[in-house]
Amino acid sequence: MDQDLRPLSAQEMIDSTRNLMASYPGIKYAVTVQQEEGGGNRQALLSVRGPDLDILTEIVYDVEDMFRRAPGAVDVTNSLQEGKPELQVSID
Repeated sequence: MDQDLRPLSAQEMIDSTRNLMASYPGIKYAVTVQQEEGGGNRQALLSVRGPDLDILTEIVYDVEDMFRRAPGAVDVTNSLQEGKPELQVSID
């Protein structure tokens, strides 16, 4: 979508995402925007981490829904694999 026709700029979408993330205490997240080669499209990426898989699942679907409703957003996906929680082991 032409940049002039978008209701929200990429930065405004990032700010909206950060505001949504702030409503979930105890999670860690990172929002990044990557410029595609050729300069046209920009890809927004969100990484979310935390101890509660149920909360993380809720967040993933909330953010995915927010992006799907944004005019001009295409190919909105998430990499959540429900039923396959990650196990991290720290060895001293």
